[in-house]
Amino acid sequence: MDDVLDAEADTATLGKTAGKDAAQGKATYLTLMSTAEARRYATELIDTALDAIAPLGKGGSRLADIARFIVSRAY
Repeated sequence: MDDVLDAEADTATLGKTAGKDAAQGKATYLTLMSTAEARRYATELIDTALDAIAPLGKGGSRLADIARFIVSRAY
């Protein structure tokens, strides 16, 4: 999601220079796929992670919260 946010968010929201990755020619997920595809892929990865920690029950709730935050953050 960091790659998507770098491309979509503004500098004030990010707390760092927006668009810096593209300006530096860095290889990111957005050089391989569209923003929508990158968002879908991130969601797939989070779903896989949540499935993996589901057997932990309540013991995995903190990990699940972190995983959800990663995919939903705006900064």
